[in-house]
Amino acid sequence: MKENYNFIDDSDKMKDLVKLSKKDFLESYSYLTEEEYDETAKLLLHKCLENYHVITVKDLCDDIDYGKILLNKRHTMQEFENAIDGSKKRHAEEIAEYGDDFEYIFGDEKLNEKIDYEWLEISEKILYM
Repeated sequence: MKENYNFIDDSDKMKDLVKLSKKDFLESYSYLTEEEYDETAKLLLHKCLENYHVITVKDLCDDIDYGKILLNKRHTMQEFENAIDGSKKRHAEEIAEYGDDFEYIFGDEKLNEKIDYEWLEISEKILYM
């Protein structure tokens, strides 16, 4: 079986991963497969979560779109981390149940312009470190 390939160390591809939709990205890099895209997006998500001490969002929300971070519109990143931390995990699970109350942060510049959370700065630091 072929080992999963990712391009997380390729800064040019990673910049495009964040800027382009999945469809546009795969059209631009026709030699990459959807599996390679998904593997890299999954690694990026886990890297973001590890760097900011947030437990795996996948555990809270099964229908997460890898490559994007879910963040409640009514909560700051710090409040979200606090909700997930320790005894407050139940509150975070309750937040995760309300999918309509979440905004996608990665990969959509128009949406990013509407959201002024500190998380946007954090995401850029993670991507380009």
